[in-house]
Amino acid sequence: MGRTLTTQTTNAVAATVTTPAWFIELAFSSIIRLSSRGDQSWGGQAWTGGRLKNIQIGPTGGKFLLINTDLAYSALVLNNSTTDVGCRAWMFYGDNPASDDPVLVFDGVTDGATVDVGAVAFGLAVEGSRTAFSPRSFITEAGGFNHLRPAGTKISWGGTVYELER
Repeated sequence: MGRTLTTQTTNAVAATVTTPAWFIELAFSSIIRLSSRGDQSWGGQAWTGGRLKNIQIGPTGGKFLLINTDLAYSALVLNNSTTDVGCRAWMFYGDNPASDDPVLVFDGVTDGATVDVGAVAFGLAVEGSRTAFSPRSFITEAGGFNHLRPAGTKISWGGTVYELER
């Protein structure tokens, strides 16, 4: 099934040199929205430009760098967990895209971050591809837990229902 391109996207793709632009959203406690093409407004949100470089993202993961000259992103990384943070990335062409122009390329989680001189590097992974080792630990009376719910009890947590087993 094809899609109709806007005039802006058609003109950008027809240019002699075509470089995709990116919107990247990081779901820390305060959502961070970044644009590779300067400050933008899209989808009813403000996207901050001038921070992204070396973007290599596909449907199953990737990586990107955040320019960190003011040390704001290194402080964020050092004060928060950088694994399993929700991340979405859209690709588009041209500037100031129409509402239908950006295409969701990645919807997953961060796979950690490293701080280097002037930049913070984020890795990306499909949600659960590196973290879906279940169960990670067993909760038992032998482990010091003596107030366990009976087997078969159903617990709803984070939109998922878990059934306790013994």
